[in-house]
Amino acid sequence: MITQIVSLAAFGLSIYSIYGVLSSTFSGGLGFEMDFDEATGVGSLRLEVTPQNPGYLDADVTLGLKLLDADGVSVASESSSAALAPGGYETISLVLEISREDYERIALGGESSLELFVGLRTLFDLVGISDTITIPQGVQG
Repeated sequence: MITQIVSLAAFGLSIYSIYGVLSSTFSGGLGFEMDFDEATGVGSLRLEVTPQNPGYLDADVTLGLKLLDADGVSVASESSSAALAPGGYETISLVLEISREDYERIALGGESSLELFVGLRTLFDLVGISDTITIPQGVQG
C-alpha cells in the first residue's frame, strides 16, 4: 500500500515537471530567424527556446529541428539536449545551415516543411513524453 502511494506521488511530481517544462518552452511561441549570406551562399534557420523546470524533479529536454523539401527529403537537421534541475533553465539554440542549391530548390519547388521534435523525460527516465510537430511551408496542394 505504501509503495503504491509513493509511486503515485512520484508519478504526479513527474507529470507536474513535464507540464511545467512544456508550458515554459512554448509559452512565448516559437520564433524562427532566417538569414542568407550572399557572400558565402549559405542560408541559416535558427530556433532558440529557453525551457524552464518549475517542478521538483530533474527533467531532460531534447529538441530537434529538420527541414524537408517537397519530396520529404531531409535538407538539414540538428538536435540538442539539456538537463534541467528543479528551478533551472537553459537556452537551446538549433541552427540549420542550408546551401544555396538547396535553398533555391526549395524556393522554386514552392513547398517544404519543418519538423520539430520535442522530448521530455523525468524520474530517472521512467516517465516521459515526445512528439514531432510538422509545420508546412509554402504552397500546399
